[in-house]
Amino acid sequence: MQGEQRRQTAMGPKNYEFHLVTYERTDDQGFYILEVTPRIKNKFMFRGRIWVDGQDFAVVRMEGEPAKNPRGGRSEMPSTSPMKR
Repeated sequence: MQGEQRRQTAMGPKNYEFHLVTYERTDDQGFYILEVTPRIKNKFMFRGRIWVDGQDFAVVRMEGEPAKNPRGGRSEMPSTSPMKR
């Protein structure tokens, strides 16, 4: 069951729609900023924005909230969730 749930919630085009918002450049790195929308509302799915490294395409930051709150109320993720590599 856990493997199936992972496939159903994996961040990829089967489960999410991705739209390029902009490309952001710092002194030594570039990032693609994408709007992420789940194809179905599910408490394990994410809705928001991701920052993707322009060289290795790793997700380095996420901002957003669960696509569906498991308790029915409003719930938000922290405004900035940097990813560790």
